[in-house]
Amino acid sequence: MLDDKAFDNLSKLSSANVLCIGDIMLDRFVYGEVSRISPEAPIPVLNIQDKKYMLGGVGNVIANINGLTAKPHLITIIGDDLAGDRVKRQVSEISQDISGIITDKSRPTTIKTRYLSLGQHLLRTDTEQLEAISQDIETEVINKVQEKINEIDVIVLSDYGKGLLTKSLIQAIITLGNKNNKTIIIDPKGTDYRIYKGATIVTPNRKELSEATSGMKTKTDDEVRAAAYKLILQSGVKSVIATRSEDGISIIETENKPIHIKTDVKKVYDVSGAGDTVVAAISSGIGSGMSLEESAEIANIAGGIVVGKTGTSIIKIEEIERKISYKMARKKDLEKNNYSLEEIVILSNEWKEEDLKVGFTNGCFDLLHPGHLSLLKLAKSRCDKLIVAVNSDISVKKNKGPTRPIHNETSRSMMLTALEYVDAVIIFDSETPMPQIEAIKPDILIKGGDYTIETVVGADYIHSYGGEVYVAPSDISFPTTKIIEKISA
Repeated sequence: MLDDKAFDNLSKLSSANVLCIGDIMLDRFVYGEVSRISPEAPIPVLNIQDKKYMLGGVGNVIANINGLTAKPHLITIIGDDLAGDRVKRQVSEISQDISGIITDKSRPTTIKTRYLSLGQHLLRTDTEQLEAISQDIETEVINKVQEKINEIDVIVLSDYGKGLLTKSLIQAIITLGNKNNKTIIIDPKGTDYRIYKGATIVTPNRKELSEATSGMKTKTDDEVRAAAYKLILQSGVKSVIATRSEDGISIIETENKPIHIKTDVKKVYDVSGAGDTVVAAISSGIGSGMSLEESAEIANIAGGIVVGKTGTSIIKIEEIERKISYKMARKKDLEKNNYSLEEIVILSNEWKEEDLKVGFTNGCFDLLHPGHLSLLKLAKSRCDKLIVAVNSDISVKKNKGPTRPIHNETSRSMMLTALEYVDAVIIFDSETPMPQIEAIKPDILIKGGDYTIETVVGADYIHSYGGEVYVAPSDISFPTTKIIEKISA
């Protein structure tokens, strides 16, 4: 899918209408500093400095759908309390229609409060009621689904076990959805998936898939496939999309060959909310007319982005666009001679996310000679990935005169790209590479010749954010101008 069609698919997402039904929560984060132990008990005293509120549960799903530019529609319950009022306000910032929020005076709004100091969790407290909703509330939910059924493309049930999605309500919604030819996606809870019988897709993670199949192994592709087939047979769902963290996503259907989509995420920092992101992306993709595989490709990229962040994150379509641009560039670049500035920034940011040290050097490289090779070899030894900025033909003429360059920019770029020391080449028109340095923000800037650190273009800027500037020994200098003068003589 890594071609222009991928971008076309992203542009379609705005046409999707996704109805999300499930438990909503208010995630409350209390930040402070601990400087002493309580005299009353051996516990830390948190001096509160800030508070933050986010939507959790199905609220995180609609926030991610909105971030993908699709249109979320919400049906959920809250309590008649201040937390419920805050939930309404935050939902209204995502979707102007809050008519699907039902107030249940018999229960509180679910609140999860996390207390943190210097990024360290000290305590979490939950305010919730887990009893099933009343028959009257259940009927009200079904009525609201019937009101929405003709304006939506996909139904998502986000089950967090907080009492809204009773077995009878789940089956009533699935029946209504199937009757109206709607795709029904379940973000499941518990181990008995028979309550989701008739659903189009369930989306367990690797641990949930194992628990739902009596402890079957779910590490390898074959193990995931076997567990998913068992789950389909014993529960009556039509397909399984298993999320596998750093190992990607697997699509298991009874009538089609299993599809295993690998991720290129290098580090998983936090899986909080990643399942919500995947469900949001799959439902938005299917709702916009994509195939299940195309939707899962988008979901895999989105999930890979959020697990590389700390804390619950909301995906933005711009992040997926950048990721696809990077993947496309990487796919083409073995045959490519140089990058655009936009591509090189995407590439260097990806390298940095992989904890790779990005180096930068520049020059005309008009006649590639031993001095150039020595500089590039030395530069590469001081970083993991080396970007070489090459003066364009216009820039060379400005700096060297009308008889230069000897080789045009395409030829010079091709020769540099062929070297094992060079990971990427960019051509620039400006008199200096300062615009490129500012955009790329390399970890180290390497320069050869008769320079000092004070005279290297961009040195002050590199130092301003903690980067390094290295000037190569002058004995590896081998000026191209002298070679040309010798040839002319």
